[in-house]
Amino acid sequence: MGYSVPLTLFSFSLTLILLTEVLNMNSMYEVLETITIGSIVALFLFTTARVPKAIELWKECLFILNNKSVDKRNVVIKSIYESINSLLIEAYCRINDYNSAIKWCRK
Repeated sequence: MGYSVPLTLFSFSLTLILLTEVLNMNSMYEVLETITIGSIVALFLFTTARVPKAIELWKECLFILNNKSVDKRNVVIKSIYESINSLLIEAYCRINDYNSAIKWCRK
């Protein structure tokens, strides 16, 4: 339990860094790099029972994907969307928020 505050601050700091870096992204590779880092941290939070923070970070990753000029028809981008949506559904089920899980199933 003693590690929860530093890790929460770390995830919050990482979210702020990701959002500020998004403003300077010009290529799809930079976007993918940011999404990959955010997803790895969110997966760590998910597996260490910090599911609400993981949900928040995955939503930020989707926000980045939606607001950057990446080709939504690209197979890699579609795969990332599907993966993050699946993880969000699983996360919402883990915290017994089935209405939100159903909402993400419809997307």
